[in-house]
Amino acid sequence: MEAFLNHCLKGQNRATSETGTPLDFISFHAKGSAKQIDGHVCMVIANQLREIDEAFAVIASHPEVKAKPIIIGESDPDGCAACKGADRDHRNGTMYACCTAATFPRKLDLAAKHGVNLEGTLT
Repeated sequence: MEAFLNHCLKGQNRATSETGTPLDFISFHAKGSAKQIDGHVCMVIANQLREIDEAFAVIASHPEVKAKPIIIGESDPDGCAACKGADRDHRNGTMYACCTAATFPRKLDLAAKHGVNLEGTLT
């Protein structure tokens, strides 16, 4: 995130040869993880929330973009939205939905903590 924002704010725009590139919004992915422990799925949303916290901190450190809308794409609690297989059957039950729902208020808390503009999140 730091390298991307630095490039957009201070790097050479290849299209115009000017310095900087305008941003309408900022987007990134945030992934959790799921583990199989003794045949049971253990969802770990801490990884996902840590990624969000770190990205928000970087965005907040750049006053030029701090107020830009943020859209978190591919925000999923098990870290592999496109993966398929029997080890992903937990997505068909309530646990996956509950873990997804549990992250939403925490994302809003993190946005408030850093004073950034979380506009939306996609799961």
